[in-house]
Amino acid sequence: KKLEDDFIRTMKTKITNDQLADMITYLVKDVNLDNLKEALFYLNKDFNFNVSELQDGLAEEIQGKIPEMVSSQIAVSVGISGCLHYGGDVNGLCQTLMESLSSIPSILHLCLDFHRCSTFDDKGCNSIELLLNRFSPTLTGLTLSIARTSNKVSDEGYRTLGEAIAKCPVLSQLLLFFSGNESLSDSGVNWIARGISLLPQLTNLTLNFDECDRLTDQSVESVLSSLQNKPALTQLYFWSWNNQLSDRPYVSHSSFLQRLTNLKELTIWWYPKSDEGNYSMMKAVASISSLSRLCVCYDESNINDTTLKTMSIALRSLTTLSFLQLNLRRNDNITDEGIIAISNLISQLVHLTSFSLYLEANEQKGKVSDVGVAHLVKAIEGSHQLSYVLLSLTGHINVSDQSANKIMGLLLARTSLINVQVYLGR
Repeated sequence: KKLEDDFIRTMKTKITNDQLADMITYLVKDVNLDNLKEALFYLNKDFNFNVSELQDGLAEEIQGKIPEMVSSQIAVSVGISGCLHYGGDVNGLCQTLMESLSSIPSILHLCLDFHRCSTFDDKGCNSIELLLNRFSPTLTGLTLSIARTSNKVSDEGYRTLGEAIAKCPVLSQLLLFFSGNESLSDSGVNWIARGISLLPQLTNLTLNFDECDRLTDQSVESVLSSLQNKPALTQLYFWSWNNQLSDRPYVSHSSFLQRLTNLKELTIWWYPKSDEGNYSMMKAVASISSLSRLCVCYDESNINDTTLKTMSIALRSLTTLSFLQLNLRRNDNITDEGIIAISNLISQLVHLTSFSLYLEANEQKGKVSDVGVAHLVKAIEGSHQLSYVLLSLTGHINVSDQSANKIMGLLLARTSLINVQVYLGR
């Protein structure tokens, strides 16, 4: 714990050459090299050089210091955080880091964060390719964020990334964040999807294409097709695209979820345009008999009570579920009927131990009242396995003070509830 505290404190300050040397020496001196991988995992899961805090010229110093912390007998986890929010030679930095890491015999995990790097372009993609090619035989985890960058990455740059990812045969954990990149087209997504389809050992996948406004249904189809042959997947986090897309890809490709026979955790954040699209997706989700954790997010989506009713009907058969989170934020169409539909679903999920509901109404005249909340609390009371409950009903919700007090009294009376969080009102 002291090592972790010292590490985080050091990384949050503007560090000097001597401080950097002392930190690395401290790691090597006080941590058993046999447990170095585990120690680095607890240091925020990666060893992060926050280069946005480095003084001028210090990036070059890294080249000679990184090898001091590794042993030729072990593989380590190394993370590079390149959040250069105000520009700088990010491509030159990529090259420097690539040269710095080239002397390390093997790396298990890479965390490359170039979020909001205004100068990131195809040259940065080329440097990432060199890194991945260098460590592809041992690389099992990759986190890559080029979200909200300069929009200077072309289709050829995304092709470079996709082909580099495809050449990592033991990659099991892949987290990709491209949100807010206006330069990303269907062609670029297709190259990323092809790379994903060629990873035989992939078990954990996160994809975020939120606010990539050039993408069409073709991109969705490319990604869904890439998951058809991924039965080893145990975790899938599928973040939203943009609200201009149709439901057609989800209706025609929803069967891909049925083939993920080992999937245990699923987060799906999307914008259903029809009850048919929503039901097709939820029915496919319900077919995953191994699923234990589910997060469904309809954030900022024009859903209504019918959407929640079809979801409730589809998911009732998913009795293996122990964790359920529903995100209905920024929605003004949900009434007591929708809340009752959710309540009925909770009553059917007999193994549910954790339940979270987020609902935010913006209109002055809220449509959820004491009636819907009373049904929800009754369902929670009857769900005897529940130990964690979070209810966030905010905005213009018509719940009286008397009802709110009753809700808290009933929930606090449940001795099996370990953690209860309730937010009511504005």
